[in-house]
Amino acid sequence: MTVVLVLIVLALTVPQVWGVLRLRNIQKALAISTNNVYVDNQWTFGQVVAVVLFAPVFTEVGYLWIE
Repeated sequence: MTVVLVLIVLALTVPQVWGVLRLRNIQKALAISTNNVYVDNQWTFGQVVAVVLFAPVFTEVGYLWIE
């Protein structure tokens, strides 16, 4: 049972980390396309925590909206 729980947590964590990295690439591409100087390539702890905490909320809202 413990192994299954660890695998479930891992399976749910990987997409969230991928989402954070994808958002960083989108932000960088947007800055380049608008000719802004992209000098700050480091997210602070608060920004990462906010994205990681709210991603499941938006996923749940999307799921409920589809249902």
